[in-house]
Amino acid sequence: MSFSGFIAAGLESLDLSKKPETHFDNLMESFEQFMPKPFLHQVKVIRRYIDIINIRSFLKNEPIDHRGNLSAEELEIELANGELLPDYVIEYFEENQTKDQQIRNFPGLISRYFSNEMSEAKGVLREYLQFERELRLLIAVVLAKRLGMNVREQLQFEDTSDPFVTFLLAQADRQRIDFPFGFEELQGAFDENVGADERLRMINAFRYNRFNAVHVSEQLSQETILVHLIQLMILEDYYALDAHAGQSVIDSIGKEEK
Repeated sequence: MSFSGFIAAGLESLDLSKKPETHFDNLMESFEQFMPKPFLHQVKVIRRYIDIINIRSFLKNEPIDHRGNLSAEELEIELANGELLPDYVIEYFEENQTKDQQIRNFPGLISRYFSNEMSEAKGVLREYLQFERELRLLIAVVLAKRLGMNVREQLQFEDTSDPFVTFLLAQADRQRIDFPFGFEELQGAFDENVGADERLRMINAFRYNRFNAVHVSEQLSQETILVHLIQLMILEDYYALDAHAGQSVIDSIGKEEK
């Protein structure tokens, strides 16, 4: 059996109805010991999204999510010298010199993350990135509409030729946003009688179920393992195993910027 098969065979059976026994850090240790470099690169891309969100938390003096590639100390160092940060992050800070600009325009950095990482991703990783991007944009637009904010401003950093963005922009002046195909069951999370905490749980349940349905052709494969990682991280969000882990989707859309 290959190392990948060895890892896959030992994966915990995950279920939305129970907290996972596996901890993210333990899974990372197994990956680093047994998995090949191309797989570890995909994991790094997934964790880089958390790094990006952690940049916003750092700028606002808020606690960070420990599941990123960089610790709080490493993140502070990298924001000072930029040696390990992707070019698009460095370019963002060059274009936004003040902290106020960096926080206000932060959805633009999120947009750059998805645009750059999706251009090179394939398979499950690309599917995951596309799903998370579209979910973030949908949440941004729905909440902007509810709060009386300008929908077009929420999409100002996006490619207007993108079909999903076009779909959302077409509803900018409507009183109610129609949820696109594949996202319809999420609509109930935004009913007026649903509180913020319950909404977040419903969003994370939707995220988990989306990847619970991913079809992987080989029972023991690297894609199977990558899906497992995605599901584990979503379950940690769902159960808030980390005190700040569950906020990544909501925090990334920039809806609370002052």
